Amino acid sequence: MDPHLKIKKNYIVLLKNEKNASDVNLEFKATLLAFLLYKSRLRIQQMNVCNA
Repeated sequence: MDPHLKIKKNYIVLLKNEKNASDVNLEFKATLLAFLLYKSRLRIQQMNVCNA
C-alpha cells in the first residue's frame, strides 16, 4: 500500500473528529496534510542519504 494513501486515511479519521467540517473540506485537508507529510519525509530521507 502506498504510504501516502495510508497517511491520508489516518488524517481523514483524525479530521472527522472535528466538529461541523464539510466532507469536501475534510478531503482537502487530509490530502494536503498527507502530501506535506510525505514531502517532509522524502526530504528527511534525502538528507540522511547526503549525510551518510
